[in-house]
Amino acid sequence: MVGDSRVRVSIIINNHNYGRFLPAAIESAMEQTHLDTEIIVVDDGSRDASRGIIAGYGDRIVPVLKERGGQASACNAGFARSRGDVAIFLDSDDILLPDTARRVAEIVRSAPGVAKVLYRLAVIDDRGTPTGAFTPPASRPLPLGDLRLEVLQFPDDISWPPTSGNAFPPAVLQRIMPIPEEAYQIAADYYLSNLTPLFGAVAALDETGGYYRVHGANASGYGALGLDLSRIRTTIVMSRQTHAYLADLAVRVDAGPLAADIGSLSLTLPNRDDRARRRRLDRATPRRDVGTLLRQPAPALPAPLRAARTHNARTGDLRGDARPVDPRPAALWVCATLGPAGTSARSWCRHSSCRSARPWNLLPIWITC
Repeated sequence: MVGDSRVRVSIIINNHNYGRFLPAAIESAMEQTHLDTEIIVVDDGSRDASRGIIAGYGDRIVPVLKERGGQASACNAGFARSRGDVAIFLDSDDILLPDTARRVAEIVRSAPGVAKVLYRLAVIDDRGTPTGAFTPPASRPLPLGDLRLEVLQFPDDISWPPTSGNAFPPAVLQRIMPIPEEAYQIAADYYLSNLTPLFGAVAALDETGGYYRVHGANASGYGALGLDLSRIRTTIVMSRQTHAYLADLAVRVDAGPLAADIGSLSLTLPNRDDRARRRRLDRATPRRDVGTLLRQPAPALPAPLRAARTHNARTGDLRGDARPVDPRPAALWVCATLGPAGTSARSWCRHSSCRSARPWNLLPIWITC
């Protein structure tokens, strides 16, 4: 089977000084079983042998050679050249499995309202040897369905795959792109993963879609080996600024008062050029009545893609693991600092401080009482 040729898949490879891994990424894109696939390779100012490698593939790929601007800049440049019905941003140190584009195309065609399709990646080392690990971890359910409440209330607890584990319809990307380049020199997937679910349901492949390479020089925290405080600080900064962009977008698509929950974390957008971006978003997403977005159901997934509803519940130790719960959850505010040590979230919801009005030290959870 070679997939639905009516759905063109754009594989956009972003690269900076990863010449030693780049051929494997390009060849994995060329080996896709899907008939209609375009391959765009963006070199973001590399100083190694990357550009010679790209030239060697001739007209089998679309090269985009640019000065150094960061990952967001590379993704923006590649997306601008793409003409597909779905876009996969593949990091140049990662690899796609041969059937991934075909399976993504089938979902996009059968459920045209999805905001993105995600899939788990198997972890490999710098030599391409599987480590046995997965990202997100195999023990955690992939986030599926209508996730608007989750991304507005506790986005940092959702187990998103890294950049290479996502596929996006251009109609959704056009609502939020270009990615702010100054803010996302690295980790552009923070922006893409958290903002896109506001526009529709999230679907997922049942099987692994590719390989995520950990080699010690990974730019994002996914590849961190051991405790690295500089990476932790970077993660905090990236998360905080993503909260600001998410809150800003939620207001513009009118997600109602829920936008204030995350917006209270940081309402100052980090990019100096955001006044122009606000004007563009205003034109693309006109305001509607309060609560309109959340009153409208997200596009339903076909029966084979439906899965048990999951919530990213905060457990007693606040690790935030995703786990299935009763489909009729109760929204509670639990105390993040005053709850007795070692008590469970179920106990906390009965703690006197957690039954009071919402002070700043309370966090939202979804459990069944």
